[in-house]
Amino acid sequence: MNFRLTLIAFIAIAVFSRCNDESLEAPERYTLHIDRIDAQTDFDEQGTAAQRINTVWVDINDRPIGTYELPAKINFTAEEGVVEVMVISGVTQNGLNALRVQYPFFLTHRENIIISKDKRDYYLNEQEDSVLRVTYLERANVTPIEDFEDVGLRFQTTNLSDVPLRRITITTNPDDVFNSQIPGERNNASGYVRMHDNETLFEIESTDDFNLPQGSGDIYLELHYKTNHMFTIGLLSNLPGRGIEQAPIVRAFPTNGEWRKMYVYYSDDVNAAVGALWHKVFIGAIRQNDEKDKKIDIYFDNIKIIY
Repeated sequence: MNFRLTLIAFIAIAVFSRCNDESLEAPERYTLHIDRIDAQTDFDEQGTAAQRINTVWVDINDRPIGTYELPAKINFTAEEGVVEVMVISGVTQNGLNALRVQYPFFLTHRENIIISKDKRDYYLNEQEDSVLRVTYLERANVTPIEDFEDVGLRFQTTNLSDVPLRRITITTNPDDVFNSQIPGERNNASGYVRMHDNETLFEIESTDDFNLPQGSGDIYLELHYKTNHMFTIGLLSNLPGRGIEQAPIVRAFPTNGEWRKMYVYYSDDVNAAVGALWHKVFIGAIRQNDEKDKKIDIYFDNIKIIY
């Protein structure tokens, strides 16, 4: 009798253990590949679509998977069937690699993919070319300031600048002009300034002033630049009873002959300028005492404010 009870107990434990093991079996692992994200814009209304999206935040079925630098291979687990992938695009704020932020003006990408145990690797937008494309949000106010493609400049020198306005020029040299290589965009010219060896301060401001919202959201300045010398990007604010106040925000460093993209965060300085009548963009550079013989060349393009 005891032998039969022992045998029955053994069989029951074995069956329970097998069922329990099956219920604890780990979901299959898969890999989502995101090599790059491109942007799309209405060039005439929003300026260039050339962006520098270098980071993504990924959710699958509303479950946060993680933050990844592009290009990314994202490992995840899922059951077979349809899953929803959500991708938020991120950029480097103020040129600081350690400061990667979700860019608030890009539309979040959402896409359903079908998971099968016979397939391990997945791409978004796979039916076309496996490249994600994002647009600005409809609510984003995109204000192009200067792309240097038309006659005239929408920047002027300040009273402090000893570089005259006549040398804030437009270059059409193909070796120097920013080229987005995006079909439909004009890439014929870029802004350019050279500081001569007897000049110590270069400073320009936008000819247009802007009424930027305070305390109601994010404000960014976007621009492309190429430089062999450090320069500063900032904000001018006209404050009642106090005059023009200048807020340097970001330093841009030499780019070794390459064009780069900058996302300058304006919100904090706009909010600090309580009651400002208007704001302007300024860009400036200072020649140091040990740089008397240096040729300083700074190029700009695709300058726009977004809020």
